[in-house]
Amino acid sequence: MRNNFYTFIYSLFLMASSFAIPSKAQEISEDDLRTHIKILASDEFEGREPGTKGGIKTVHYLAKQWFDAGYVGGAKDGSFYQSVPLVKRLPQSHIVTYNKNNFTREIGNSEIALIGKDAAEKFSSSTIFGGYGIKDDGSAIDNVRGKAVFILGGNPPFIEGEAASVNVRSDKLAQAGAAAVIIILSEDSDWRRFSRFLTARPVSLQSSDSGIRINGLASFDYGKSLTKVANMSWKKMLKSAENGKFNGIDLALISNWNVQTSIRKYDSYNVIAKLPGSKPDAGSVFFTGHWDHFGYCRPKGEKDRICNGAIDNASGMSVLIEVAKHLGKKKFDRDIYFVGTTAEEDGLLGAYHMVDNPPVNIKKIAIALNVDTIAIAPKGAKVAIIGRGTTDLDPIIEKIAKGLGRDIESSTDANAFIRRQDGWALASKGVPALMVGGSFSDLDLLSKFLSSDYHGVSDDYSEDTELGGAAEDAVLHLRLAEHFANLNTYSGIKGSE
Repeated sequence: MRNNFYTFIYSLFLMASSFAIPSKAQEISEDDLRTHIKILASDEFEGREPGTKGGIKTVHYLAKQWFDAGYVGGAKDGSFYQSVPLVKRLPQSHIVTYNKNNFTREIGNSEIALIGKDAAEKFSSSTIFGGYGIKDDGSAIDNVRGKAVFILGGNPPFIEGEAASVNVRSDKLAQAGAAAVIIILSEDSDWRRFSRFLTARPVSLQSSDSGIRINGLASFDYGKSLTKVANMSWKKMLKSAENGKFNGIDLALISNWNVQTSIRKYDSYNVIAKLPGSKPDAGSVFFTGHWDHFGYCRPKGEKDRICNGAIDNASGMSVLIEVAKHLGKKKFDRDIYFVGTTAEEDGLLGAYHMVDNPPVNIKKIAIALNVDTIAIAPKGAKVAIIGRGTTDLDPIIEKIAKGLGRDIESSTDANAFIRRQDGWALASKGVPALMVGGSFSDLDLLSKFLSSDYHGVSDDYSEDTELGGAAEDAVLHLRLAEHFANLNTYSGIKGSE
């Protein structure tokens, strides 16, 4: 009778252990995440701006956390730090005049904004109205070498996709040798608001410096006045530009440029940590998130000057620290990398630099998971996938999420953010790169943050910051890592040959 009793109790234990209860669902707690957010979003870290003392303090904090978790440096030189050479340009002053028939004319300099490649750019050149700067085959217009080219903003009516973007069009003119490229805004654009775009992201990669000596924006009225000085019809030129065969018009004006720019070149750092796998030839698993924010974002004299970036993205880095700690206690087939990227707020610059100078063969990355702005959703939020439908991994991710008791947001609404996060830099190189979690499953809830604290001084650490969903997402990332880092659960990497 006694033996039967213990047999009965033991059978109950076996039955209970076989249920699909999420294993160690509280492996990463809200308090674990709060500890790091409180530090990284403190005034001591000065808003984590790249190229500042606060930025240096941040990269050292991340490297120490990952080193203490048992990781080694993942950069090519074996350290935790990948140097990212940056350059910051801010306009100082400019004077532009035009010569025609021995007369010199100046068009309102308040209607044009300019930045020079070098601190002092002073030269004269021929002047071209280039339409949209490209033809319908995607090539740059001809005969622009050494000349100033004015092109239209907006989308060309004769070409679609990435080739239509003004950045791509400007790059093609740079490759063709243009000395200056000035973008003329559309008639309905607010000049004062749009002219600030030239300084909205003044930082770029030093490696992306083109041959263009001057980049700029001009108002619609400036373009109209320019053609009047040239004794040409603005309306006719706008009409001609709609034709995909349009090859630009020489305005028969000599433009004289005198542009002064403040330039600062400096290094920031991606922090790269590696957990070596037992079969590194099998590829790797990547986790990314940006550590940077805006630093001192208000002028001296303001009561609160620091944009601390608690949710964006101290929260994401706290998840990556804790996920790394738990994974560091285990063994895996594939290498696992954690990357804290710099200068994401300036246009994913650290991520783009990393994919151009990768620490691994990017064709053998099984999955890359980016973590950003994760402290939004409460417990029980659905799991959304940014990048849904772009890889064949959605069913695997959904199965793992459901195994943790999570519901799935099956729409592709979150894909609206696909180009606005570091994973895009990897995805653009063919890496299966996704963002997975609850923060982007409720876009109404997310929009409340984006329209209030986002990129402002009020994105501070608070004991009331919602971390329920972030903790659940952290556990989800643990399970995803365990699945993709082992050959017995995920064997193939497409495109690895």
